[in-house]
Amino acid sequence: MIFVYKILIFIGSGELKKMDIVNELKTMIEEELLDNPVKINEETSLFNGQILDSLKLTMLVAFIEDTYEIKVKSLDIIYENFDTINNMKEYIEKNQ
Repeated sequence: MIFVYKILIFIGSGELKKMDIVNELKTMIEEELLDNPVKINEETSLFNGQILDSLKLTMLVAFIEDTYEIKVKSLDIIYENFDTINNMKEYIEKNQ
């Protein structure tokens, strides 16, 4: 299941490497959430491209909470925070 990706790589002060966050999110989305094999990148719009639906978004939020040990508030589940992998990375970094 999605919790296979709960491997964290820490450096110096305990911060996750930025590219590790991007790669972990990208891998999780491609391998666990996509019905059809679609390649995505850091700027792919997951909502405009109809890649994520509400159920998949819920699974993604659970993955983010478990993997990065943050609590995603329901008011934070908005387009600006979750439309692209880069947006999610920025949200994670702000809330760690």
